[in-house]
Order: sequence, then C-alpha cells, then structure tokens
Amino acid sequence: MKKFCLSVLILVVTISGVFAKPIWGFIYYQDGTVKKVLLRVPWVEIRDRPDFHKLQKKISYQHNFRSSSLYPWEATGFLFVDEIDTIRMVSFTPMLGFEDPFFAKLENEGRLMLFKYFLPADPEPVYLIQDRNSVLMVDKINFKNFIEDYAQTCPQYFEGLQVGQNINEELSLFISNYNQNCVYE
Repeated sequence: MKKFCLSVLILVVTISGVFAKPIWGFIYYQDGTVKKVLLRVPWVEIRDRPDFHKLQKKISYQHNFRSSSLYPWEATGFLFVDEIDTIRMVSFTPMLGFEDPFFAKLENEGRLMLFKYFLPADPEPVYLIQDRNSVLMVDKINFKNFIEDYAQTCPQYFEGLQVGQNINEELSLFISNYNQNCVYE
C-alpha cells in the first residue's frame, strides 16, 4: 500500500509540473510579420499564473496543426491574454552577464520600458529598464539609486519623492509616472 501511495504521489507531482494551458496568442517576427498561433503556456497551478522561468527560454505553439517551439533568437516576442491581463514577452540578445538570448516580460511601455526577468531558482525578479538603446539591470539593492537618479532628470514632478521598500510596486509606479509626465528630447 505504501508503494502504491508513493507512486500515485510521484505521478501527481510529475503531471502537475508539466501542465500547460492552450491559449491563443501572437508571435512577432523580426521582419515585421505577425502570426496568430495556439500557444502552450507552461502554468504554475499553485499560483495560478504562467511559469515565467520556462517562458523566458522557449514556448511551444501550434500553427496549421503543426507543433513547434519558439526560441528568443527566432522572434522579437510573443503576446497572449490570460484570464487576468495581457502578457507580452520580448526577446533580448545576450547582455548584462546573460549568456543566452531570453524573453523578458514587458511590464510598462514608454520611453522607459520596464521588463521583468526571473533568475533561475529565485522567486524574486530582476528588472530590466530600457532607455532608448541602453538597458539597465535593477534589483532590490540598486532600485532606490535608479529612482533617485532618474527623478533628478525631471525634478518638477518628483520633488519630495519618498521611495519605499517594495521594488515591485515602487519601480512600476515610478516608470509609469516618468513616462506620463517627463518631457523627452
């Protein structure tokens, strides 16, 4: 009986780890073409959200009844809508100490574009901020310095700004306010 219970438990854990939801989405290629496909989005059932650790490496999809995998070097990104929001993953070339190309989740779009990247075996994301052609990596340690530096470029909107401890809320809020209020060159 113990062997049976153990084998059932192993089977349940194995099956739950490879769960993928079929969701309609779009793939954007470098030449400007867009393809509507059925994406197989890896899903974390416990948190009821996509598994971004797996999505950053590749995504499987079906197009015209053929299954394929999309890698970051093959497209500029892909987009899908789950029950809660629209998720857009954008391709990045190797940079900032990353060895391989990867997809990062677009959080905020504008002059400053905010991307979320999940490091392997770490539940906390690292943020990538693209300002024109440069990309900065911001984490819990240096996000306050980033906010203070960029607040000085637009002091009339950020005078007396108090930066809290929560990088997930503070950084996204700052980027959206910066994109809405600051004048660009």
